[in-house]
This record gives sequence, structure tokens and C-alpha cells, in this order.
Amino acid sequence: MSLPRPVRMTRRREFEAVRLRGSSVGGKLLAIGFLDQPESFNQPKSVKLMAGVIVPKAIGCAPVRNRLKRCLREIIREALPTIEREAARPAFVTIARRASTGADFASLRAEWQRLARKVGLCPPRTVRSATANMATPTVDTPGRTIPLQPPAVP
Repeated sequence: MSLPRPVRMTRRREFEAVRLRGSSVGGKLLAIGFLDQPESFNQPKSVKLMAGVIVPKAIGCAPVRNRLKRCLREIIREALPTIEREAARPAFVTIARRASTGADFASLRAEWQRLARKVGLCPPRTVRSATANMATPTVDTPGRTIPLQPPAVP
């Protein structure tokens, strides 16, 4: 699957608006450029955000670039429900760097999520304690069940 049509950036002026009036955050594999107020975009009011993908020609031949674009679009598509809820940055562009050609899908996804959290596209990760996800252990004895207490944390 690809990005839904209303969400995709397709026009050169949209990409240039993000590049000229926006800010960016970069990593080893990717960079994310973002624009807080996409006032010049002619999008319906129902569209909360716009996303674009840039893979420069310097990265490689067409099949390599196309494969990388498909991977990046899939990563963004997976994150769309979270991004639409947050909607802190309504327009953003993901830019591939030369090092991304040798990277696998999992490392691209991890890098994109890290940068998206930094930009404010995705909510920050919450750290859950180990005991929060565990059910209270019990000991079964004939006739009754005795719950065990979790160890005290100093």
C-alpha cells in the first residue's frame, strides 16, 4: 500500500515551502523537514497533514531510489494514525541520505520514528515498568489461591 492521495505531497511548490520556510532534523540515515503552518497548500479542511518523500539521484540508480521510496512511504503510512492524532506538524518531508541505501527496513523505521519523536510528529515513548505489564502471580493451594506480593523496590 502507499500513502493515501490527500496526504501525499506531489507539487514542487509544496516541497519548496517546507525546504525554504521550514526547519529540519537529521540523523545518519534520514532527515525530516517540517513546516508548522502549511497555509499556502490548497488542501481540503479535512486533511490534517501532508507528507512527502525525497530520495536524491546521488543515492543510486532508479531501482534503488524507488525501493527506498517505497520503504519510506510504508513507514509513514504505518505511522499515519498516530501522526493524525498528534498533528503537531501538519507538513513534513522525509529525505533519504546516502547511508540509507545499505540499511534494512527495521533500521530505517527506527531512525524515522526517532526523528519523528524529536520533531513532534509522534508522541514520545513512555517507559513502562516491568511489573506494570505482569499479572499478579498467584500460588494455588488446595482450597484457596494466595496472591504473591511483588518485590519491594527501594
